[in-house]
Amino acid sequence: MLEQVFVGTGILAWLSVLKNDADGALASLAAFHDRAEEEAPNLTSNIDAFICRIKLYQGEDVSDWMKQAPDENAEFCTMERFRYLTKVRVYIFLGKLEAAYCLLQQILHYAEIMKRTYIHMEAMILLSIVQYKLEQKQWKETLQTSISQAEEYHFVRIFTREGTALLPMFERRVYMERQYLSKPDYDRMQTDDKIISFLSGFQKQYCFR
Repeated sequence: MLEQVFVGTGILAWLSVLKNDADGALASLAAFHDRAEEEAPNLTSNIDAFICRIKLYQGEDVSDWMKQAPDENAEFCTMERFRYLTKVRVYIFLGKLEAAYCLLQQILHYAEIMKRTYIHMEAMILLSIVQYKLEQKQWKETLQTSISQAEEYHFVRIFTREGTALLPMFERRVYMERQYLSKPDYDRMQTDDKIISFLSGFQKQYCFR
């Protein structure tokens, strides 16, 4: 089925991005998009969302994608979760933080009810970014919740995908908390250091903010 081919193509595209070859990822997705238009038109909207995410990493203007983005205010459709999470990132990129916040609340509600752990972690990370930009003090608690969840599954890459958006948050958090370290805190900070190392490397390549 072409859906399974899409999964494989998507994995290879992410690997290309991580190897500093976003243009190669876009080329492979564009070629697959042409095939999907003929064989599985229902996949094209998600392919477009994937392309949008990669362009965000490149700092390109993706505001045109919003014309085809799902409308969360009309009806929340669980099948659109990938595009909703993409839309949150575009909202953040465009500085529409309140809109991003409201959409994230809907995504989190869905993730909690349906026990979609990975989506919940991803949404919490994005929520912490929004709260940080809105200068809400809760951003540290939200970020720590996502870190604690990720530690259970040994996930690091889920943080690094947000590039430069998270790096200043981790650096500020570590600086503030290391002034009052206890032994359990120190163990936790080692996880933070690992994430910061990954984020610093990713920051040199892409500029999602």
